Amino acid sequence: MTRRKEVHRLAMVSLPSEGGFWCDPLNVDSWYDIDSELVNKKVSSDAENSDKSIEEQEDSSCRSYRAHFLQSEHFNFYGRDELVGPLVLSLKYYNHNDSQSYHIRIILRLSTGTIHKLVHWDRQNGESSPAGLAKTVCSDLSLTFLQPVLCPNTAELLLNFDEHVLVNSFKFGVIYQNVGQTSEEAMFGNRTHSPAMDKFLDMIGQRIALATHDGYRGGL
Repeated sequence: MTRRKEVHRLAMVSLPSEGGFWCDPLNVDSWYDIDSELVNKKVSSDAENSDKSIEEQEDSSCRSYRAHFLQSEHFNFYGRDELVGPLVLSLKYYNHNDSQSYHIRIILRLSTGTIHKLVHWDRQNGESSPAGLAKTVCSDLSLTFLQPVLCPNTAELLLNFDEHVLVNSFKFGVIYQNVGQTSEEAMFGNRTHSPAMDKFLDMIGQRIALATHDGYRGGL
């Protein structure tokens, strides 16, 4: 009688030696954030030569949430202003060795557009409230408080909103040139093509019927 040895398959996760994955630890100093390190380096190099309290980021606002907030600890708030209308605010805090100041990355989404800034905050000015931070980005705001966003799929919804203007599909044209054709009129006037052209088209893509195709149509 033979006995079969049971093998327990356990999930194995290989973490990079330099870190990079966000977790929810008890000690905030125990997790690694590449974006935080870049901000710390920039602050340390510019602190002596810059007295500006607000630095405008050159990053595209539609990519800022994915680049700096996703998979990092941050906070989202929403509200409705009497003048500006509805808004959604995302905040990410960077704690530095200097306890008298810190940096906050802000994304403010308005009906007129999205604003992305990196703000230097001095603790001597008092604690920074979400509504107060929103006003540092948009001075037209008059609201006094914002509500936290508690939706479980907030990150996905914000990504869809921020990146809906991005173009992720492209259109290419292929023109058949027969032997001896040298003018555009002749090439665009072709009604047939060679078996080699069919083989080339089958190699670069898949033929579909536009009438029944539900994906990207390229304006056709």
